[in-house]
Amino acid sequence: MMVSPMKHFLLIFAAVISVTSNATPAAAQRFGQYPWCSSTGYSSCSFDTYSQCMETARGLSGHCYQNPAYEYVRRRY
Repeated sequence: MMVSPMKHFLLIFAAVISVTSNATPAAAQRFGQYPWCSSTGYSSCSFDTYSQCMETARGLSGHCYQNPAYEYVRRRY
């Protein structure tokens, strides 16, 4: 029994999606990688320095705080 090319393609596509959807996040996507977070209606923990964070927060009427996960991640690794 021959499988049509479209069914073959869909089978491979489904296999690739199932494998990649269970992958762990890259280091850049980890919550505890950066030491500073800004809160401007939503939290963004993507700042290396306090001044970098404040430049973003000031323009959006927000504030900065230390990333609570940063110390935890640093201690684990």
